[in-house]
Amino acid sequence: MSQDSNMFERLEAQGKIDSSSDYKWDDGSEHDDVTKIYVSFGKECIRNIRFDYIKSGQPKYGSFHGPTFQGLLQTVSLVERY
Repeated sequence: MSQDSNMFERLEAQGKIDSSSDYKWDDGSEHDDVTKIYVSFGKECIRNIRFDYIKSGQPKYGSFHGPTFQGLLQTVSLVERY
């Protein structure tokens, strides 16, 4: 992206539980900002992911997308002002 373009780009929702699944997820666009990202991962890949949002000044919690996994969980806080 160039410096003059927007910081964010909307992408088509994608995701699968396994290679035989057509599972797709999309938390929609009815939120104002992303506040936190949760990522569970194993040795070779990201296993599941969750996003928390802000809508009209109130928190909106997403659900985990992907299989249940007891691996490592990394949390990234993006917005501290809420």
